[in-house]
Amino acid sequence: PIGGRIASLNVREGEELKLGQIVAKVVDDSRFRLVAKLTQGEFQNIQVGQKVALRFSQFDGIVEGQVTDANYAPVAAPASELLDSYLSGSNSQAGEEYVYVHWVTIEADNPGLVRTGMRAEVGFPLDPNAGKIDPFAVRWSRYAALVEGYVDEETIYSRAEAIATNVYVKNGQTVKPGDKIISLAGDDARETIDAKLNELRDKEDELQSLYDQYNNLDILSPMDGVVAYIDTDVGRTIGPGEWLGHIYNTSDMRMWSTIDDIDVLMVQQGAPVKVTVDALPGRTFEGEVNRVSTMGRDRDGVVQFEVDIKVVGSPELRPGMSARAFIDAGSAENVLLVPLEAIFEEDGRSMVEVLNPDGTVKTVPITSGLMDSRYAEVKEGLEEGELVITGSSADILPSQRIQGDTLLPTKPDDDSGDSGGGNSGEGRE
Repeated sequence: PIGGRIASLNVREGEELKLGQIVAKVVDDSRFRLVAKLTQGEFQNIQVGQKVALRFSQFDGIVEGQVTDANYAPVAAPASELLDSYLSGSNSQAGEEYVYVHWVTIEADNPGLVRTGMRAEVGFPLDPNAGKIDPFAVRWSRYAALVEGYVDEETIYSRAEAIATNVYVKNGQTVKPGDKIISLAGDDARETIDAKLNELRDKEDELQSLYDQYNNLDILSPMDGVVAYIDTDVGRTIGPGEWLGHIYNTSDMRMWSTIDDIDVLMVQQGAPVKVTVDALPGRTFEGEVNRVSTMGRDRDGVVQFEVDIKVVGSPELRPGMSARAFIDAGSAENVLLVPLEAIFEEDGRSMVEVLNPDGTVKTVPITSGLMDSRYAEVKEGLEEGELVITGSSADILPSQRIQGDTLLPTKPDDDSGDSGGGNSGEGRE
């Protein structure tokens, strides 16, 4: 057993002991412990590790102790069981009234006079950070506490059904770890040893199971990331599978956007994306298209397709921020361009109106390619230099001709402050 003083030894030589019978108790009375019961007002400023003052009626002076544990959840205790320091007698009140109290465990070095069952008044210094306790600057708690026992104590049990052949110690005697207490002898000692070995194996299995459960008590982060929200507090009881909070990985974030039915055919999975955030001006984040919805949804008469974009973010990026995504749908060089206003649909084909040199207009089918918010690539149907109509020519009668050599605005005079505007554009490359 541990080193300490022998207590409660009640075995004599020749006495037959039962399996599991208490032989003696070894206590290290150098440190004792007690549990103080504090009101909710007294508990507000209590911290684990702070010093406290203990006052005993059996001797003068105070004993310095330390808070080793605190129960943050209040417990309803019968008032008749509380040691009220403000009232005479051992009980504070009669009847079955209950009072909410907090249990605070206190440990202290024993000056040699403290014994189990002694009553102590508990005081907390007005300055919790004071290095030394001033007895005159202490706030005493309402309820006194009883010394429950010593910090280190061990009960010795008989490990077999046998006869005590030798008793080596007496009550009050000091022993060290490994010292003999009693010797046992019996015919069934071997059977008892075998039974104990089997019990030991079972306990080892049980211990391993408890270790597995204990390891699950530490909830570890499943990934590197930033804690977004924790929905729990100290002292709260939680159950298996209960939701505790959010953690997000800034290096692997998601952005959900929508595109129309015209652009969806140009967006492919894996296409690079540039993402900007209004809250972080000047910053650009890299990304790529992770998935493009195969089915559109009608929103206010406009068909929209959802696009899932994977974004490589940073710690400054937060879920819920407004962002813009610029998807690289491809590029082309040395191609013809026309304004988007010049293209219209007719019989399911893309068409443009071309202005002839004689001022007449003809409709030409084209094959379009890449496009942005202003221009579209023309793969077939137009030649460089041809003029296309960006406005409507529906109001021109067949017998009418467009006056002038061109529909483009004329160059203003040098002294003119305004420039004319037109509704036609020229193919560009």
